[in-house]
Formats: sequence, structure tokens, C-alpha cells
Amino acid sequence: MSDKKEDTKAKSDPKKEKKAKEPAGSSKQRLPALIETVFTISMLVTVLTGVLAALLSYLAGSDPANIILRAGVATLSVGFITFFLSYLVARGAIQTVAQQTDEVHNSQNQPRT
Repeated sequence: MSDKKEDTKAKSDPKKEKKAKEPAGSSKQRLPALIETVFTISMLVTVLTGVLAALLSYLAGSDPANIILRAGVATLSVGFITFFLSYLVARGAIQTVAQQTDEVHNSQNQPRT
């Protein structure tokens, strides 16, 4: 009976083993550097704005409910602005790639004279 268990272990699929070894959330495909940078900066600015608002409110002697309210409003406000800017950059990058792809596709399909 133990021989059968060893045989099934030896016959395991190597693709499944590779997938099991990769950490969760890792991907070999990455976003372009511009979009990755904009997303990262947006996230940092948004989080740091909330932390800074909370810290300044605490140093000013505000009560905890007011600190939470100020930090939340600051985070949401800056978050919406950075989301919109990130959206514009990503949309522009996608449109540029789509346009370049169309140009290459059209140039390949033109009859040669």
C-alpha cells in the first residue's frame, strides 16, 4: 500500500508543483514602468496624507473622533484626485498602445506594390 502512495507522488504534475511554489499574488507580467510608478506614487501620497492629517490633528489636541474624521476626509479627497490622475495616465497609455498596434496591423495588411 505504501508503494502506491510513492508512485502517485512520483507521477505528480510538475506544473502543479511550480504553481504551488509561487507566492500568492505574484505574477510574471508587470505593468509598464510609467503606470507602475504613477500607481505607487498615488498610493503613497494618499496614505501619507491621511497619516499626516491624523498626526497634525493629534498634535493640535483634537479629540479622537475629530482626528478620525479629518484623516478620513483627507484620505478620501486625495484618493479621489490621485485615482483620477492614475486613470488618465493608464487610459492614455492604453490608447497609445492600441494606436501603435493598429498602425502595425494596418501596415502589415496593406498590399505591396
